[in-house]
Parts: sequence; C-alpha cells; structure tokens
Amino acid sequence: MLEIVAGQYLSVTPYGAHYAVSGNAPDPFRDLLFKLMAHTSSPLLTEQAACLWCSTDDPQKALDSLLRVQSMAMVQGTPTPCEAPAGPLEKVLPQLLPALSDKGQALLADAQGFYLAVAGFRHETAEELAALSADVATLHARHARLLGNNLGIGDASWGVIDSGGASQFGIWPLHVAGQRFALVIAGRPRLHQPDFARLVWALQLRYGVARPDDA
Repeated sequence: MLEIVAGQYLSVTPYGAHYAVSGNAPDPFRDLLFKLMAHTSSPLLTEQAACLWCSTDDPQKALDSLLRVQSMAMVQGTPTPCEAPAGPLEKVLPQLLPALSDKGQALLADAQGFYLAVAGFRHETAEELAALSADVATLHARHARLLGNNLGIGDASWGVIDSGGASQFGIWPLHVAGQRFALVIAGRPRLHQPDFARLVWALQLRYGVARPDDA
C-alpha cells in the first residue's frame, strides 16, 4: 500500500514539462502535469490533492499515478516549495531563453508567426525566424499523417542538422491551454535545463486555468 512522505512538495521536471507540451491529445499524465503547473508555487502532496490532480476519488489510484510519473522523472519532490517565475511574460521569458541554447540564442513565437520573446537574435532575424516557425507548423500539419501513422514519429520538432547529426537550428512546438507556441533554438538545444520547465510553467500560469494555491 502506497503512502505519502510527509512534507513533500511536487514540481514538474524539465522532462515532464517537455512531455506536457509536446502534444495536445488528451492524456491523464499531461493533465496531471499541467494541474501541478497551475499553482504559483509547487503544491504540497496530500491525498486530497493527489485525488484532485489525478481526477479520481481513490487515493491509492492517485498515488499509483503519481508514482508512475515520478518513476519516469516527470515530477520531483522537494522539502520546500519551488516558486514559479514572477512578473509579466515580456520580462520573464527573455531571462529563461538563453539557457536553452548552447549559443544563448532562442526565441518564443506564437502560432501566427510573431515572436513573444527573444534572446541573442537581432530584431529582424527574430521576425523572420518566427515567421519560419509558422511555415514549418503548416508543413508539418500537411504531412502529419505520414509522420505519425506511417513513420511513427510523434514528436513534431523540426531542425537543421550537420553531417554528424548535431542540431544547428531547431523548432519545437509547445502546446499550452489549447494554444500552440514555437520554441526556436540556434545551436544545440538544452531542454533539460530547469529554465525550460520554468518557461512552460510561466506559459501555463498565463494561458491556463488558475487554481487556488491551497488546492
């Protein structure tokens, strides 16, 4: 029988954040991760909270689901709560983007091809890259059946690679609260950084459904 370790606060890892935004199909784990990121600080783990996050009245089923996402390194427990990025997105996002590229060059664009935040690119370049991300999204949608059904490629990321297979430039779609964003990165991506999880957290707080911090 699973039991809760007292005094643990749950936060989403960079891998968990990537899993959450990598698609928009209904998924209980994805729903759980977004519920955790709907708080302004990592919530305290209790049976009541676990049932709420996992949409069940059975505490054991809820704890089993939490154990599974923990075993996949999607969530982590800490003795003190982690705080979400504070402040307006236009100030928060530029601080988080540089860590996601080994060149310090990245931007976040919306589905219409306009950039919301940028680091390391000049304005004119950022505008063109944001427009390119929208074109790539259209291209992917046109060939989604081939990629998903015939080739079994579920991840919609696109990139330019060198002869050794290393990424020179990449575009990662981020699906948050029914909206699609594009993360554009020059050089090798560093999505394993905590700042990636914080970026997704900030987007969820801005565009997702807010939850009481004591839920």
